[in-house]
Amino acid sequence: MDQTNKSGWLTALFRIVIAVFMLFFLGVLSISAIVGTTGMEIVKEGEGVDTVVQRIREQIEAVVFYNDNILANLIWLVLGFCLVFLLMPLLKKLPLWSELTFVAVWTIVIGSIWIFSSQVAPNNDSYQVSNAALNFANNDYSALTGDDRYFSNYPFQLGFVFFEEILIRGAGLFGDVENLLFIQEVSVIMLASSYVALLLMVNQIFEDKRVRHTAFVLLIFCIQPIISCTFLYGIIPGFVFSAWAVYLEINFIKSESWKKKILWGILSVLCITAAVVIKSNNLIVLVAMVLLAIVTAFRNKKSLFNLLLSAVSVVLCVVTPDMVTSMYEKRADVQFGDSIPMISWFAMGLQEAENAPGWYNYGATIANFENSDYDADAASESSLEEIKKRIDDFSADKQYRNDFFYKKFTSVWNETSYQSIWNNNVRMQYKEKTGIAEWVCNDGETATKSYMDAFAQLIFILCFCGILYCLKHKNTYAMIMMLITLGGMMYHLLAEAKSQYALPYFIWMTVFASCGFIFVYDKVKPCISKFIDKHFRRNKTLTENGG
Repeated sequence: MDQTNKSGWLTALFRIVIAVFMLFFLGVLSISAIVGTTGMEIVKEGEGVDTVVQRIREQIEAVVFYNDNILANLIWLVLGFCLVFLLMPLLKKLPLWSELTFVAVWTIVIGSIWIFSSQVAPNNDSYQVSNAALNFANNDYSALTGDDRYFSNYPFQLGFVFFEEILIRGAGLFGDVENLLFIQEVSVIMLASSYVALLLMVNQIFEDKRVRHTAFVLLIFCIQPIISCTFLYGIIPGFVFSAWAVYLEINFIKSESWKKKILWGILSVLCITAAVVIKSNNLIVLVAMVLLAIVTAFRNKKSLFNLLLSAVSVVLCVVTPDMVTSMYEKRADVQFGDSIPMISWFAMGLQEAENAPGWYNYGATIANFENSDYDADAASESSLEEIKKRIDDFSADKQYRNDFFYKKFTSVWNETSYQSIWNNNVRMQYKEKTGIAEWVCNDGETATKSYMDAFAQLIFILCFCGILYCLKHKNTYAMIMMLITLGGMMYHLLAEAKSQYALPYFIWMTVFASCGFIFVYDKVKPCISKFIDKHFRRNKTLTENGG
């Protein structure tokens, strides 16, 4: 039984609130995924794309809405479930260490093959960040002192710069750094370690070990994160630290030993701080961790230390990014001044954009900041006025509002490649693509995206069922995976939309889907067994009677 039941109504309310919101979002997502697909395309001049809702003529980052073959999707769903169903008996006696070893080796091997066959080099924002890290590692801070205001506008990017600079300085001890493929390799190794953390977490919070076995299988078949390791933008490393942070927090909460409790707590705080420094979106994970700590803080006196863990985590996650910024200001002997206020990203999220509602547009952030003479207060006031205007627009036309948010939601979550292939197609190259990357990014792109789409549809539906499983078994710890996903969905529904940002949450969903599979498995297996027994007995009777 879930230990958090001792805190009674608070944990029950925690589960129910998450369940209500996620059943709605997952219901919408599951249905939309079966009837249609969101594509991430590169539309070149003269190669227009027409769908029932769009007419695109030229765009490097085109979000395209397609209708699907519903029957084919349903068939693929059944086949996907059957595959895991057939694998289940083979996994019953598989020990934890073998699953951890296999998923780590599998991820590192496949990821390494992908990296060296793709040969992706950073450009655009990822170039700004990575090139700055290279220069800083050589004590060149011109990126901070010139006319380019990139880091003045986006000081939160310096966290990932710091992470890359550490890696580059380390690599420099062994020779000149000629390219950044080694950082991609580090991302793959880190991703493998996060899968270890997730399987350890599942093993700890579910008494039914079949859930862990299923999570193991689903992680092996989840290829979007591996392909995304070539994109140097902090998404994968930030997720890795957040995954370990959650696992360690659960250890902290459940541990009865003071020594272990202190150790788990310190490590959890360090991991979530690193996650937030590398990618500020991981503040969503921090909020989920704080809520889990609060609802489990009233079981006994020792559990009240959950609140202390939360307080320390919040303080460090707020202070440390500013410390990193101050460090670079001192190194370069500059003062950044104001930066683009966070509210501008929410203003952006409520506006139309060229590719899809709420996606990036220059006017909401950079142009607004420039027009406000780089004054954060003035830019905030302007963004707030824009938000009020958009709210009035939505209130005046409910159909438009519904269409806007539906298209925005599906453009992020139903784009089931999560820009993994796209990022490998649009980035610069150290060398020409070869092998598997050359096939996936060219002739095999349609087949690979179809596989990703079928896999994601299975995950969406199993997550829906997983919530029912956790409500039935009163599993509070497992619901943090859905709380993190809910936070991501709510944030990107209101702020800037971009499907690559949904990737970390999709990994959480992939793991959580394992308990949904067990929920369906336990419902379906008796029916299958009954059918087989009945059919077998009838055939046996006919044989015995000479029929």
